[in-house]
Amino acid sequence: MTHYEKKTCDEGKDESINLHITKIPFVKDAFQFISLDRKTMRRAPRFQKFHKWLVANTQNGFITRQETVSMLPPVALDVQPHHRVLDMCAAPGSKTSQMLETIASGNEGGFIVANDSDAKRAYMLVHQLRRLNSPAIFVTSADARFFPKIYCGKKELKVEDNAGAFFDRVLCDVPCGGDGTLRKNIQIWRNWTNSASLALHSVQLSIAIRGLYLTKVGGTMCYSTCSINPVENEAVVCEILRRYGDSVRLKDLKGKFDALGFKGRPGMTLWKVLYDKKSIANKAKKSESNGSQDETPAAADGEEQSLSNCDRYFRVYESMDDVPENNSRIIQSMFPPTKDEIMSFNLNFCMRVHPQDNDSGGFFVAIFEKISPLMYKGEQVSKHDNDAEKISSSSKTNASSDVTGNGDSSPIEETTTDEKEVKPPMKKAKIESSENKIMKPKKQQTDLGNVPFIPVEKETWNVIWSEIRDFYGFASSVEEAEKHGVQMFPTSQLKARSSGEAKCLYFVTDAINNTLIDGDSSFQDKVTVINTGLKAFCKNTRQCTARYRLHQEGVHLLIPYFTLKRKIVVSSDEYKLLVQKAIFLLKRNKESKNHAHNLNIFLEHDASKVEGDNQGPTILDEPLSDAFVEKAKILEQGSFVVVMEGYERSIVDTKMALVFWKSRGDNINILVAMDDLLGIERKLTAV
Repeated sequence: MTHYEKKTCDEGKDESINLHITKIPFVKDAFQFISLDRKTMRRAPRFQKFHKWLVANTQNGFITRQETVSMLPPVALDVQPHHRVLDMCAAPGSKTSQMLETIASGNEGGFIVANDSDAKRAYMLVHQLRRLNSPAIFVTSADARFFPKIYCGKKELKVEDNAGAFFDRVLCDVPCGGDGTLRKNIQIWRNWTNSASLALHSVQLSIAIRGLYLTKVGGTMCYSTCSINPVENEAVVCEILRRYGDSVRLKDLKGKFDALGFKGRPGMTLWKVLYDKKSIANKAKKSESNGSQDETPAAADGEEQSLSNCDRYFRVYESMDDVPENNSRIIQSMFPPTKDEIMSFNLNFCMRVHPQDNDSGGFFVAIFEKISPLMYKGEQVSKHDNDAEKISSSSKTNASSDVTGNGDSSPIEETTTDEKEVKPPMKKAKIESSENKIMKPKKQQTDLGNVPFIPVEKETWNVIWSEIRDFYGFASSVEEAEKHGVQMFPTSQLKARSSGEAKCLYFVTDAINNTLIDGDSSFQDKVTVINTGLKAFCKNTRQCTARYRLHQEGVHLLIPYFTLKRKIVVSSDEYKLLVQKAIFLLKRNKESKNHAHNLNIFLEHDASKVEGDNQGPTILDEPLSDAFVEKAKILEQGSFVVVMEGYERSIVDTKMALVFWKSRGDNINILVAMDDLLGIERKLTAV
């Protein structure tokens, strides 16, 4: 444990606070700040340098900042590098990043499909995941309640074969009321109502059921919320077990984290359903204006003095029998289980986290294991089943944003003979967001586009690939690959987003290509495709024999296929020198207000060519090695790659690569962004 002491000024008074950094027991190399909030971190002068360090290393993907309890679901799912994972409500992406780190740690065919119903948030998710620079991710936008099954050419399979259940792990971090984030989201205190939880219950249940359908037999699904309201948590778990208890079961999650030293509480078995009296009063006013009678309005001022705080603000219902017939917002599945159900459901296997237990946010998490294809046990008994179909909404509250909405959904009824869903009738519902869009049970069409990843047309591809292969020196045969000690380039893994000569060519993983792109050609038609893979080649804007240049984003994936024709291997010292020269040039160009400086790195130093030499010696005066200069000089004009010695073979370890452009003269330019260069410079200090 590390101790710091900081001074804060509150209304002119100095206050000393002990700051602790403690290790998080259930995640390797994870730490938690205690007694230091985000606002203080940004504003306190003594923490400014440390805050800049945090931001810089977060941008470069070396560290990830997230709420402690947000790390629970990925650990609970026990994701492995070979797993196919679905994150149904992924944005803003902290949990997705945590799982992607595990997937990317090995080249075992695993990948993550990260989905969010809001396309704009999905694009923010891409930006968040780019820090990890992994191609093992496929980002989509679709309503999680209707996320399509993936068949991979096996639509003819019957339910016994578990058709369409594609994923080893599914994360349902569903939209919730967010009352577990009260400590950091002050607006929750002003805006929270229990009505939001009642409205979300059906949506949460629908998403969880859909997640179970998409989970393989033998796989696991995690249901989690940042809420501590049992209507959003244990009530959803109970309803799933009522309907599909023969096909799924809870795993002992609390026991797992107890063994890891994290304090959690067992799931609740008893609770009451509350209904806001303010909502009742509003309904009563509407009823009076319509000449009809509704529920009894809130208590009069004199009566409130004798009521408890709960009774003063809420109507309390202990069972469905207490609910008036005209109240369609409360349904049977919101109430606690019976005594027999308590004995069989094992709700103590769920884990709820209260803020005071670990100095964290509030959270709920449960793990379902799918033991057989999902079969519906029987009809749901509820005197408000018909009314329940009218209830649905969508909202999500998290550390970075609050999104609320209303839609329509109803319990999904199943037959006992197959796994075919009977989807509920959908009604248009106004989404309470800044755009007021209409939610429909199909892929979301937006002005952000929906362009799938496709192979390049054969005729165009033959021309493009022959140029790329010959210019960059990729092997054209197995014999040539063996001669140079490289691998054959997997051309089927290069995809475009338009026909003809596309602007960019993306390198996708073999597993994603064989399942989501070539394996199930209809999948991309059912969702809004946001992104996958990494940019490997981009269209040239300069004169060059090859019409495509290398792109820094995905060049590390191409290293095992390069011969030495356009690849130069250098020592760690020379690699560091090239990085420092490039950073110096970019900084000088940014700081110059009068004119733009050239960004040339001269292979042979000449003071007459170097701008700014009159200011004294700079890093530009440091000479490059004769071996590097000799190899670079003979290169034809165009892009090439420089790799640090020891990182020229393995895909996992080859992120020490830089893309340069060889000009006509005796100079080169680096094709790497400043943020990436700074990240590489920081990484070099650890090598």
